[in-house]
Amino acid sequence: MIPRLPVEAVSSGGGRREVPLLIGATTDEMRTFRRYAISSHIETAADSQAALHESLGLLEIDPAVLETFSRNRPKATAQDLYCAVATEHAFRVPAHALAEAHAARGGAAWLYEFAWCFPVGDLGASHSGEAPFLFETYAAWQPSIGDSPPAGLAETLQRDWTSFAATGDPGWTSVDTARPNSVKLFDGETNPILPALRQDELEVVRTPVPYRAG
Repeated sequence: MIPRLPVEAVSSGGGRREVPLLIGATTDEMRTFRRYAISSHIETAADSQAALHESLGLLEIDPAVLETFSRNRPKATAQDLYCAVATEHAFRVPAHALAEAHAARGGAAWLYEFAWCFPVGDLGASHSGEAPFLFETYAAWQPSIGDSPPAGLAETLQRDWTSFAATGDPGWTSVDTARPNSVKLFDGETNPILPALRQDELEVVRTPVPYRAG
């Protein structure tokens, strides 16, 4: 049992700052879980707002959140917006916060995002989408990734991960306490290192909001 959030523990001096950290998320984490949630019933912006209240336990949501995500995704459906905001809130913001907290204590941290979209179905860049490329378990994932996953993506992921395991450095700029921070984007094409990635969404979701009790 972990008694408190990792970012809270690290910020207050817990953990080992000499241990490097590689952390990130996939672009569409919450698409994997929406079949188990209430987002299948989302058809309007008001539905998105209500679903975020319910599934994330938020008592209020700044209208600027949905406005920002809508502006960046002009063709997004209400379900798309729900999944994007929920992914940001539950995965990407915590990952960035933990990396920054580790860096603030003098530790080395790196950020990544896995953005290659599964060609089968509508999962997008799915939760745990890195796994078949890191471990070459293509057969087990074939129903989602298809018959021809990009070989270059596996090579890049494995190179960076093994470099991190061997040297403590995956090969791009580490996190510091000044924002924005560089992010390695594994998109299956150019796999770029970006000086910032959707910083406006990060900042608007970072704004503290009250949770309901229980």
